[in-house]
Amino acid sequence: MAPRRSSHQGDPTSRPGRKWTLSLGSVDPPVALLIEYVHLLQVERGKSAMWIASATQAVGRQAVVVMKDVFEARNNTDANTAEYAKVWPSKGQPLRQMLTVLRASTDHFRHPILTAGLKADARAFLSVLSGYTKLIELLCAAIDKQLRVGWHGAVLRCLIRFDEAMAHQRGLLCSLLVLPERLFSAMPPSVATELQDLSRVQTQTSSLLAAIVQARKMEPRCRRLVASAISLSRGLQSLQAQLTSLSELSILRGTTTAQQCWLLFSQHLEDNRVAGIALAVYIKESVRVRLPVFFHRVRGNTDINVKMTKRSRRHVSGLGADSTL
Repeated sequence: MAPRRSSHQGDPTSRPGRKWTLSLGSVDPPVALLIEYVHLLQVERGKSAMWIASATQAVGRQAVVVMKDVFEARNNTDANTAEYAKVWPSKGQPLRQMLTVLRASTDHFRHPILTAGLKADARAFLSVLSGYTKLIELLCAAIDKQLRVGWHGAVLRCLIRFDEAMAHQRGLLCSLLVLPERLFSAMPPSVATELQDLSRVQTQTSSLLAAIVQARKMEPRCRRLVASAISLSRGLQSLQAQLTSLSELSILRGTTTAQQCWLLFSQHLEDNRVAGIALAVYIKESVRVRLPVFFHRVRGNTDINVKMTKRSRRHVSGLGADSTL
């Protein structure tokens, strides 16, 4: 009995073993949904780190970040996670398990009496920041995987990396601003170096985005979205200029509150979230229109190559046995 012909044969977009890099939502979750989830995790990361850092402030005065703020951020993430797990069941559940572990660690570090002294208290929030960052990096990698084709994809990848560096910087800086002096003095110099590295990533990605915009014929709407995303306010520029050393951070702690810092960063990140989702939707629609043209061109080029190969073979056979190539 002849083997049954697979329904995938003849369809270049659905052959087993072929991984297409730009998903339209059939296998991997839509990019717009991933961007939204990353944004919510970035907020939860920053709130959790500030919650831990401000724990020691709760004695004798109001904590900067209270439990209500953290649980509100968690609820917002969970509301999105339910939909996320439906469209990506193979990865949704493991990521939710990782998130559960991170939250348990946050709740543990929130109580300084359970930690092991001054340095442990001072650096507890760094551990939680690092854990959330690893989880977010997995999602950013999933987005990168879907956007490896075309300059529109390159623009969105750069924008997501730009936002992640800024969001990470927001969480780290705001946590440093709420630390009491006795704990801030125990912070290692590498903290200031990390803040500078995050600023450097933003500068590099914004320069790359500007170069892509200049080199390509980008639609006016996309051009405006990208230009707005990489144009920092004077307040943000001034703030980042002071992140050069622990001594500069110490001065900043006396002039800027964590709430002011959080608001300054969050306004820009929220605008970028909207811009990123808009670009993702545009790319999706653009791919729907251009994929048939792409496959037509690929098939046409293949036909041309076959004709050229046959022509070359006839030419070689006509040279004769004594001819030298």
